[in-house]
Amino acid sequence: MTWSKQVKNLANILIRDNFPELSKERIIVLSSSLGPFWGVSWWPLPFFRLIMVSHKSKDVTQDALIGLLAHELCHHVIYKNDGWVKYIVRTPLIYTMFRKRIRAEECRVDRMVMDRGFGKHLYLLTKIIDNDPSHSNVKKYYYTPTEIEDYCLKNSVKF
Repeated sequence: MTWSKQVKNLANILIRDNFPELSKERIIVLSSSLGPFWGVSWWPLPFFRLIMVSHKSKDVTQDALIGLLAHELCHHVIYKNDGWVKYIVRTPLIYTMFRKRIRAEECRVDRMVMDRGFGKHLYLLTKIIDNDPSHSNVKKYYYTPTEIEDYCLKNSVKF
């Protein structure tokens, strides 16, 4: 089985077991080169969702890959809760014009990842990503490993 197929299968398992609100959504999982990013989520059409996973993640452990997929799936949970129109209006503005809001948005997603029991996975992913020199300009938007540990301990969520 190819790596891309393994990622798709893992995403489907996560959706089935941990993201039931996404089970009826059409989410396409692809892999590509994403520059400094390890994963991105888009909802370009009301009936079509997309998760792109960087080729860089081929070399990470399965636990770290679960952290990445859980993070991207949590974006889709938030998008679904907010609705497509709000996504189309709000999300591109945040990521292109209101960059000061990116950290709040990404930390909102990271908290959801941890609240769903994927704190250790997110921690392992973040430790790996912190060593990626191409990610140095964008890692300021996400929780650090220490912040992940602190959040999990303070909120008694699985780590």
